[in-house]
Amino acid sequence: MIDWIKNFLEVDRGDSEPTLNPQVRVLLSESLRDCSKIYRASSYVVAHECPERMDGDLDSFLEYMEDLHRGLIVKMLIDVAQSDRYWNVAEC
Repeated sequence: MIDWIKNFLEVDRGDSEPTLNPQVRVLLSESLRDCSKIYRASSYVVAHECPERMDGDLDSFLEYMEDLHRGLIVKMLIDVAQSDRYWNVAEC
């Protein structure tokens, strides 16, 4: 799902009518990057402030935090799409 979102944001479909406003595309890309940075930064804080709470090494903890970030993005995508119980063309 995350790969689909990244591909959607990076690929220019060449359609006569864009499915996503270019400004929205840029804003969404920046927001996804910023959210990922927050999760990565928090993993470093945990590693330095309370390493005893980490289960394993820093690399595995970073991967765990990245999975949490991806899960949040998928949850938000599904919640937005289901909010009106109808998938319109833009949401698809």
